[in-house]
Amino acid sequence: MSVDLEYINKVYTELSLMDVQLDPDPIEFGPSKLNNKTAEARKYLSQTEKIFMQVSQNLHKYKRDLLISETQYDLEQTKLMANDPHVRSGRSQQEREALASTQLVHIQSKINSCKLAVHDLEDVLKVVKAKRTDLKDLQGRIRDQLKLCQEQIALGQRWGQKVDKNIAGEILSVDDLGSEESVLIKA
Repeated sequence: MSVDLEYINKVYTELSLMDVQLDPDPIEFGPSKLNNKTAEARKYLSQTEKIFMQVSQNLHKYKRDLLISETQYDLEQTKLMANDPHVRSGRSQQEREALASTQLVHIQSKINSCKLAVHDLEDVLKVVKAKRTDLKDLQGRIRDQLKLCQEQIALGQRWGQKVDKNIAGEILSVDDLGSEESVLIKA
């Protein structure tokens, strides 16, 4: 896999779409909506872990390629400085190194592209880690909301006083009389 701007933008786009908005008062909509948010946050965290593994694997590959290319460059440069008459004709060490490097442009080009890929992947990895941290924090906030709902229920409040029109076909609210009848929404 090549690490180019398209790949990087794809990762950023995927991460930016992973967002769950918390309700200011989750008890209003009932437990199913809070449960859906929990499942959505978990799904996004799993996707983030998958991206993290992919980026980490690519980073490892490019770091390894970089090390191999740098070693190859050093060996070729040493060989040219020892055996190539044109390179040996240089008057100083710096001049001989410069003459050798002109013959090793193809390896230097590979080194540069590997360095760029490593730099890009390290930056992307930071963003993925930040998103992972954000999603874990979100899971904690959802747990906090659940605990608050449990406390409100213990104090006599009831689940689902409002109807969420986004969740069709699920039991969403209890009528104001306090009976066990539920309202069913059809999409």
